Amino acid sequence: MDLEESHISFMCRNIVSPNSAGSLEIPLVFYAHYGHELPENVFLHVDCSYVWQGKVVNGGKYIEELEDMINYYGIKPYHMVLLQYDRVENFKVQIYNPYAVEIMYPSEKSTGTANMVCNELKLDKLCCTFTHNALLNFSVVYYLVVEKSHLFGDLCGPVIPEDACYRLQLNPCCTINVGFENHFWSVSVNWNNKAVYFGKEWIQFLHFVGISAGDTIAFHNTNVKWKFQLCVFPREIACAYKPPEGKTGVTSYLKFFKTVTEVVLESGELELPRLFSVNYGDNLSQALNIFLGGGMSTTFKYCHVDSKIYVSVYDSQSMNHFRDDDGYFRFADFAGPCCSEDLVVVSDSSNDSDDSTDSSSDDYDIDEEGIDLTDKNSLTDEDVGGVDDLAMLSFDVTLRISHVDQQCHGAYLPKSLRCIFRTWGKRTSTSLFYRGREWNVEVLHHKRSCRFGIGWDDFTRDNKLSTNQKLSFQYVGDFNFHVRLVA
Repeated sequence: MDLEESHISFMCRNIVSPNSAGSLEIPLVFYAHYGHELPENVFLHVDCSYVWQGKVVNGGKYIEELEDMINYYGIKPYHMVLLQYDRVENFKVQIYNPYAVEIMYPSEKSTGTANMVCNELKLDKLCCTFTHNALLNFSVVYYLVVEKSHLFGDLCGPVIPEDACYRLQLNPCCTINVGFENHFWSVSVNWNNKAVYFGKEWIQFLHFVGISAGDTIAFHNTNVKWKFQLCVFPREIACAYKPPEGKTGVTSYLKFFKTVTEVVLESGELELPRLFSVNYGDNLSQALNIFLGGGMSTTFKYCHVDSKIYVSVYDSQSMNHFRDDDGYFRFADFAGPCCSEDLVVVSDSSNDSDDSTDSSSDDYDIDEEGIDLTDKNSLTDEDVGGVDDLAMLSFDVTLRISHVDQQCHGAYLPKSLRCIFRTWGKRTSTSLFYRGREWNVEVLHHKRSCRFGIGWDDFTRDNKLSTNQKLSFQYVGDFNFHVRLVA
C-alpha cells in the first residue's frame, strides 16, 4: 500500500466476529496515517451502484453500523473485503469469497435496509460525496469531460461526438432540457461536421454551476425525451472513478487475487482459482495478454485441463513484475465474462526487482540475536496482504548483554520484515515510540540484514533496560516502531 498515492487500497480480514458484528477493522498502518482525517460518517460504495453508510469509531480504528451491508451480501468471517479510500469520506468496496474470487453481487435491491443510500435520491447533488454512486450507476448515458474551450464563447463545441448523439437520441437543431439542483436550462443543439455544438445557454449553465476544466458531467436519462438530469463531479473525484470510454455505465468485471510465490516466478506457471476457472475458464482463449507493472505485457498460454496459465517465452525480467515492492500479493482483473481476450494484472511495482536473482547464500549470515517472532513461519498467504498487513507484523527481542553494553550494537530486524526494509538505504532514520516518548534510532542496512544502530544506546539507557528483558516491536509504517515491555 503506497501511502503517498491519492487513493489507498487495503484489505480487511475477519471482519465478522461475535465481538465485532457489523464492523470493519481498519489496518493499523492506515489508522496511524489517516485515522485523524476520517469524518464520523463514511460511505462504502459496492458494485458500482450501492452505497452504505457507516460510522467511524474509536478514533478511526473501526467502521461500524454495517450490519445491513454484511447481511445483504452474506459476508462471513472467512470473506475478505478490499477497501479503496479516496482521501475524502468514501470507500470503494470489493468482497472476495474463500476461493479468492470476487463475489457475484445481488442484482435486485432489497428493502428495509436502513443504511443503504438510494441512487435516485441523490442524482442532483453538486460535488456531493453521494454523487460518486451516481457516476457509477447504470442510468448514466453519457459522460462529458469539460474542456477549456467549453467555457468561453457564444457557441460551445464540439461537445458530443456523433456516436454519442445516438445514445442521447439527439436530432439536428433540437433543444434539450438539462436539470441540475432543481433548476432547468433549455439548451439549443446544432450539428456541424458530425459533431454537436451547444448554444450559449450551455456556457451560462457551466458558469452558474461553477464548473471548471477537467470536471465530469454525467447525463442521466429521464422519462422525458431530450430531458436529462445532470450530475457534476470535480476532476479529482472523477479521476478515481473514471468510467470506460464509449460505455453507458461501469461494468463490474470479476476479479480475483492470487499469491505469487518464488516457485511461480521461477517456473512461469500460475494456477487460477478453481471457482474462477470453473465459471469462466471456458470463455478464456488459449492466448492471454498479461499486462504488468511498468507498462510491460507478456503473452501467456491458458491450459483448460489444469486451469493454469504458462508464460509463452520465459523472461525473468517480465516475471519479476509479478513481484510487488512489498511482497507477493497480487490482484488481477478479468476483462469481463463475455470479452475474455485479456487478463489484466494490476502491479504496484514499476521497476524491475533484483532480489529474485539473489543467491540465498547472502541471506542472514548473522545470528538474529534474541529475536522471537510473533509468527515464526515465513510470510504466509494471509500475511502478505500488502504493506498495510506487513507493517502490522510484530517481533519480540530478548535483550542480551550486547544490546545494553552501550557499544551501539542494537537488535536485528527479523527476516520477516525484509520486504519492508529491503528498499531502505544503508542508514535509515526511524522512530521508536515507548511509554509515550519518541527516540530517533538509525537502522543500518547491509545486504540482507538490518539492525538498530546510532540512537539505540540512548533508548536503552534512558529507559534503564537490562539483560533478559523482553521487548515487543511493532512496525506501523512510515519508519515508526511501537515498543512495549513484555517481561
